[in-house]
Amino acid sequence: MNITDLIVIILIALTVFLGYRKNLFRNFFDFFSLLLGLVVAFKNYGRFAQIVEGFPGIKQALAALKVFLGEKAGFDQDLSFTLESLSEMDFTKEYNFFFENGSFFREEREILFSDLSIGLVTNVLAIILLFLGTTFVIRLVGSIIENSNKMAGLTSVDRAGGMIFSFLKALVYAAVIAVVVHNIASFFNSGLLYDLYHESAFAQFFYDSGLIEKIIG
Repeated sequence: MNITDLIVIILIALTVFLGYRKNLFRNFFDFFSLLLGLVVAFKNYGRFAQIVEGFPGIKQALAALKVFLGEKAGFDQDLSFTLESLSEMDFTKEYNFFFENGSFFREEREILFSDLSIGLVTNVLAIILLFLGTTFVIRLVGSIIENSNKMAGLTSVDRAGGMIFSFLKALVYAAVIAVVVHNIASFFNSGLLYDLYHESAFAQFFYDSGLIEKIIG
């Protein structure tokens, strides 16, 4: 057990405790919004990233970043990438999934370092915005339905059912943490950051069970 496991245990305990204080209906919508938010975000971030690039303010910031990386810092010299070359760099499956489904190579087969960097920013931002937007809408719908129907006080069924959905929600959080620490650890051969995954019982469970591989294909 390491710090990753400790964080997961605290997160599960806290999530279940908070779920115990909510009714079954609200816990269900919390879990559903989290799950749907992740699905929508990772299914559509590539297309949405192209829209994000045109947002006022972001467009100007990205243009300035491209000038800095390409011209002032000189990173574009002899640094170009294709999807095939990135897949040969021994990245994890998650990184390959990110590049394959992102907006990086939708218009060009080969891109410069500055384009890759801008793509990283816009695709991550697209994931965050899609996730937050989806969860907000689902929870808003749930809140409207709940407020339009008088819900009874917390019953034993409410508490038990709520704890189940809270536990499932906590497992989703734990799976996300496992993916994050796994991909951080992939850049190291030893040390604290390497141990975040390799010394974590929870993180390795999600990968050894094949759950993560089934999700990302």
